[in-house]
Amino acid sequence: MYKVILLCSLVIFASSMNESETLLQTLQNSEFGKTIIQTIQVQLEGNSSVDKIIELLTQMKDRINGEQDVERQKSRDHTQFCDDKYDEILFVIDSSEYQLAKDQSTLPLFIQEQKNKQRQLLDKQEIEDRNNQRIAELTDQRDLTRQQYESRRDELTNMIGALQEGKRIISKLSTKKWDPLAGTYSFLEFSQFMFNELEAHQKQLKKQSNGIGLLYELLLETSQDPGIQANQQGVAKIQEIIDELIESIFDLLKKELLEDNAREQDYQNQKERIVIQNRRLQATIATFKARVLIINQTILELNNDIRFNTEKSTLLRKQKDDWERTCVDYHNGYVEATKIRTQQSDILTEVIQVFNRNYNDFPSLIQNITV
Repeated sequence: MYKVILLCSLVIFASSMNESETLLQTLQNSEFGKTIIQTIQVQLEGNSSVDKIIELLTQMKDRINGEQDVERQKSRDHTQFCDDKYDEILFVIDSSEYQLAKDQSTLPLFIQEQKNKQRQLLDKQEIEDRNNQRIAELTDQRDLTRQQYESRRDELTNMIGALQEGKRIISKLSTKKWDPLAGTYSFLEFSQFMFNELEAHQKQLKKQSNGIGLLYELLLETSQDPGIQANQQGVAKIQEIIDELIESIFDLLKKELLEDNAREQDYQNQKERIVIQNRRLQATIATFKARVLIINQTILELNNDIRFNTEKSTLLRKQKDDWERTCVDYHNGYVEATKIRTQQSDILTEVIQVFNRNYNDFPSLIQNITV
């Protein structure tokens, strides 16, 4: 029985010694393990008790675990901050890209409206130009008819004057006092004399107007009639003819005046209709121009917004990616640090356990290690 107990003790002792040596070899393979060994060696050299050393190792473990708790909370806070920041950036990106899509879908509509309004504006301006051209043509036509009328009026007025002068010359026959016994001109001789004066007047007028000249040729042919030249009744007949001609010409003047007034009224009416139409056109043109200006400004603003939101979206997505990498790097760093602290805590736990199991032998093993 004693032998069995002794054998078991030897086995346990051998196992403990093997465990201690394995642990010490493991400690020597890491900087943290070397630090633990150096710390224990310093404490042993200072004659610190094993309990004191175990308490120190426990404090180191508690400090590491405390750091882990602090870093865990920091990691949680940082993760929440990252999530909030990520959501915030995504919200801004979504808003920017929503506005971008809206502007991009709206822009073609304004461009089409711009084309339509510019085409309508051009059509209205062409109509206005044609109206102005029509007014110019009507004015040219009216100036021509007015000149023709005035020329005709002057011709007829000159004709009346000429007839009145002819009547004055002929009227001398009816007012001439003559006496055949006194040796004065006979009526026939005097009428021939007046005819000669009338003929000279006709020749002068013929140079000025064919119409008046032809009229006078008719009067001269009438005046050359022997029956008319022989008595004063013939003279009166010529005067009556002249009066009728003058009256007819006056009637013609009145008629042509009325016709010219009608042409003037027609010209003014047509011009007024076109002017009124142009006023409406000008109001429409002004409206189109104002709308085109608004559309142009809107298109400019949309293009600026599209460019701004495109750049903003690109920048925000890069910022999101950078922020995501930063958060991932921080998390990876936390995971790696947690892994190291966990390993360190596990190593300290194992060292403490070995110390407790090999209370007397483990310190001497450590003292013999050179690090």
